Amino acid sequence: MKLCNEGKPKLFSFVSSTSTLDTDYYINLSGAQAATGRGAVLEYDDLLPNRTGLGTGYGQTKWVSEQLVREAGRRGLRGAIVRPGYILGSRNSGVSNTGDWIVRLLKGCCQLSARPRIINSINAIPVNHVACVVVASTLNPLPGMNVVHVTAHPRLRMNKLLSALSYYGYKVPKVNYDI
Repeated sequence: MKLCNEGKPKLFSFVSSTSTLDTDYYINLSGAQAATGRGAVLEYDDLLPNRTGLGTGYGQTKWVSEQLVREAGRRGLRGAIVRPGYILGSRNSGVSNTGDWIVRLLKGCCQLSARPRIINSINAIPVNHVACVVVASTLNPLPGMNVVHVTAHPRLRMNKLLSALSYYGYKVPKVNYDI
């Protein structure tokens, strides 16, 4: 951020995460808004209800970083906060970060010879698409420091993703996933 404010002002994008929304407050808000037909969490939400309750250091550091970037925006920095969901490999090559949660989940299913029956949808986006959104939101900023949620359309169902393991020959029968 300091570099962006030295000399001629430069545009700035911060790649955050939907992990900043991982609290009961936003889960309940999302459900209530979806029931009324409105969007889930509004992009201009300041996340202040999440000052406490984030369960991971990753989400906490992204939350704090977003607050710093928002303050820089109030002081004149132009750009965007980009919040992708799960970033998958390249749509062209499939190359992915093997340390990411989804990749580790797939690997764990293969190692355990089982896959959980999970019916929820996941917001998984190819890295190429995320990169395009970051560039577009940086080069075409709205006034202030805006948030851009990167969403997948259509959404992928977790069961569909995990069933790909069987399609490619892995013996991974479905098992109940009870929390």
